[in-house]
Amino acid sequence: MIKVVMERHCKPGKEGELKKLLEELRSRAVQRHGSYAWETLRSMDDPAVWLVIASRTFTEEWKNLAA
Repeated sequence: MIKVVMERHCKPGKEGELKKLLEELRSRAVQRHGSYAWETLRSMDDPAVWLVIASRTFTEEWKNLAA
């Protein structure tokens, strides 16, 4: 299994746009072979900081990227 952790920083007032973009990316990611989980978290201390954790089964695509 592969876990990808992405931290995003959002400009004030752009939270709605970021949320919409992350939802679109999630929708596309879960349609790909091997993708099975996607979690989006928002910091309680700093609402401008968002964390996306994507979990995938190991695929040849990822193996080739690591080579």
